[in-house]
Amino acid sequence: MNIMKKFLTKYVRKKDRTSFFILVSSFLCFVIGFVLGNWMWDQTLPRPSPGPVPTVIPTETPTPSDNPSPSPTVRPSPSPTPTPTLPPVSNRPYTINVWLLVYRPQGDYVNETGDSIAFTKNTLLPAMNNASKYKGYENPQAQSSLRYILADENVHVEYNPPPHRANGQYDYEGLFQKYDLCAYATQHDIKTVILWADGLGEYGGGMWEAAITGSKGIPTNGEILSTCPGKTIVVYGLNYTRGLAEAMESYGHHLERAFQFYRPVYTSWADQDSCGNVHNPPNFRFEYDRENTASFSSDCRTWRSDGTGVKETLSCATWGCSAVTWIPWWMQNASADWWKIIGSPD
Repeated sequence: MNIMKKFLTKYVRKKDRTSFFILVSSFLCFVIGFVLGNWMWDQTLPRPSPGPVPTVIPTETPTPSDNPSPSPTVRPSPSPTPTPTLPPVSNRPYTINVWLLVYRPQGDYVNETGDSIAFTKNTLLPAMNNASKYKGYENPQAQSSLRYILADENVHVEYNPPPHRANGQYDYEGLFQKYDLCAYATQHDIKTVILWADGLGEYGGGMWEAAITGSKGIPTNGEILSTCPGKTIVVYGLNYTRGLAEAMESYGHHLERAFQFYRPVYTSWADQDSCGNVHNPPNFRFEYDRENTASFSSDCRTWRSDGTGVKETLSCATWGCSAVTWIPWWMQNASADWWKIIGSPD
């Protein structure tokens, strides 16, 4: 209104101001009426119904096919050949179900292991599991490659001498027949049988340290049994008048044969410049010499199949200068991928 008043004062004569004001007011009323009229008319018109909402189809992620479209080949710059490394420890230990039988007299008897069942569960099988930890002696977090398990329903005791063949050896065929062991092992995936008996006398076992069934041709240091050709089962014959070191040694003899059968490079690993064998470290002076304090040069801890392992100076202090410490140390240096031969023989 102030703008209008200034306009009238400056550009319109005083006597004509009233007429001018009426003219402008009429024009403004016309404009406002025209706008309002069009708006009201627009509100009365019918509105078209909204069309269907278009469906958004997500783009599918392409999946590989047998004949994928060609893509540009990326040619990386040549790089030096990496130094070969040993395979990592398996993230999934192989489970080995165990079936156990003890031959013993009633009452007291000579038994270095005490209770053979408790000894197997609490000492022997944990030691076998621990021995499959690649370099477990220096890595507390190393995972076992094998997991031996003995369930209560797979434990048996006979209060009588072991059965024997006419030649004095243990009657493996009689064992499998009596317990229908081939069918049971197949049904429950038993891969290991442990037999405990005396070493001599009436309750002497007459067993091999390890015998084996199956048709895979897997050797051991004992008899290859004709029973149960469709299932590989290692049958260990152990002496309960001896201790953990001797039981682990019997176990180690099967490892030696199986490793060498499937991994010819085992011969290099087990020579006197590297890791030796289950009986003897590289610096042995005589059989079963695990206590020699003399230093020796070996690549056992850095062994590689291509011979590039670094020699270092070791002595029996490295493993503890005893049989019960030598054997697991020796086993823990076995290449990690060898254990599947034991854990999954079929």
